[in-house]
Amino acid sequence: MPSYVIIACLGLLIIPGYLWLCYKGVLQHFGEEWEFNTAYRLRAPLSDEAMIDQFFRDGTIDPAIVVRVRHIFGHQFQLDPLRILPNDDFGRIYADLDLAELVDEIDEAFGIVLVDGNVIPVDGTVRAFAGLVQRKLEAAGRSSLSRESGSQSPRAARDYNDPDHV
Repeated sequence: MPSYVIIACLGLLIIPGYLWLCYKGVLQHFGEEWEFNTAYRLRAPLSDEAMIDQFFRDGTIDPAIVVRVRHIFGHQFQLDPLRILPNDDFGRIYADLDLAELVDEIDEAFGIVLVDGNVIPVDGTVRAFAGLVQRKLEAAGRSSLSRESGSQSPRAARDYNDPDHV
């Protein structure tokens, strides 16, 4: 059998395997991002109050923290915060994304340090970050933003409590 026939047969065996690996590794990531973007565009805006009522009825996380974190996510990802849901995992959706700027903005808004080191100890959801903020505030002796007066910096109050801020 001529060598070009052997090479062609090997190519027919190797190329589909290579394409499958590319699909599983690379295209799956883009599929998640595309799926999120499609769902995001089709979502009706959900007010902060409705989101709190629908997703945080148990009251384990201060609603003021959830709202501020949601608006910070909107600002960082240039999305309408009213279309961001608490379980949208931006760490998974945008797997190649560096969340350092998000963490820095949350640190500044709440006057805390979320991460000691380089590893973010939560997934990339509003719910997870709000829970982490709540725990850090409690550890610092500041249990609730909604009960504190003057705890926000002027920038945080202006940017993250304004529903029109994106």
